[in-house]
Amino acid sequence: MKKYSCAAATKTGRRQNNQDNYMLAGRFAPLEHGHSADSCGGKTDKPFFAAVCDGMGGEASGERASFEVCSVLADAAGGLGDSFEANKAAAGRAILRANERICDIMRGGDTGRMGSTLTAVLLQDDRLYYTNLGDSRIYLLREGKLYQLTKDHTEGQTMVDAGILTAEQLKTHPSRNKLSLHLGIFPEEVALEPAEYADLRLSDGDRFLLCSDGVYGALGEEELASVLGGSETAEERAEKLVDRAYANGSRDNMTALVIDVSAARKLLLPIIIAVGLIAAAAAVLLIRLPGGKNRWESSPQKEPITLSPEESAQPSETASGDRGGE
Repeated sequence: MKKYSCAAATKTGRRQNNQDNYMLAGRFAPLEHGHSADSCGGKTDKPFFAAVCDGMGGEASGERASFEVCSVLADAAGGLGDSFEANKAAAGRAILRANERICDIMRGGDTGRMGSTLTAVLLQDDRLYYTNLGDSRIYLLREGKLYQLTKDHTEGQTMVDAGILTAEQLKTHPSRNKLSLHLGIFPEEVALEPAEYADLRLSDGDRFLLCSDGVYGALGEEELASVLGGSETAEERAEKLVDRAYANGSRDNMTALVIDVSAARKLLLPIIIAVGLIAAAAAVLLIRLPGGKNRWESSPQKEPITLSPEESAQPSETASGDRGGE
């Protein structure tokens, strides 16, 4: 069994308001927030659901979109059960409900068009399910190597997949941030389905990063790996990623959610207690004499045997017997 520690941090940065949000263990940032942070931990025998969202559609609309998504996901997190496969399906349904929530709000006509990216993970039974919509990402740092687990849903990435652009050309292409999929799409426009990836088996020392483009867009993979692999706590590294992105000139909201995975320590106290009880029982048995007499009970004292000088000078037969003649 594995254990995990998780921490999230989000900051407005150079924007007027923060349209990013996060959800971990059923908690998320309030609708209006500048700097928000949270953390939690546990073991993977119980499900852990977490997500990062980047809202869009204008200041008020983008902020509300990411908030509504996290609210729906938080409700789903509270209803997860013991089955990993059933929880994966529940997470997928929650993502579609979040899309419906945003569409219902837009139909009300008071917000205009709005939407949100999503990247989400489910940890349970030493396995990881993950998915995304849009260009928020999930990274894995394993044995010192950084892997980008998710693929961006952008027009630019589509051109890379088609061989029209190289990955290097994409970095400066105007279509690199134009989303092709996101939450907030009406059913008559696109039949929305969260991305499907193969589940991962967790390993000791794995470190995951869920982040908005305001973080990875300002930090290269080398710097991401350096901060994610640092010796600080998950809370400190989440804050550090956001602060580094701002220092590097990020012009967007910035959100980082860090998850550290390690082996759960076995509880030694029950074993120590059991061994102690066995040892105590054995000691009681050893000090009992046949017939129920206890060695600690008093017994008649015999007079000490005193040898005369002559007897003391005579060696015992056993000690002086000559074995040479045998």
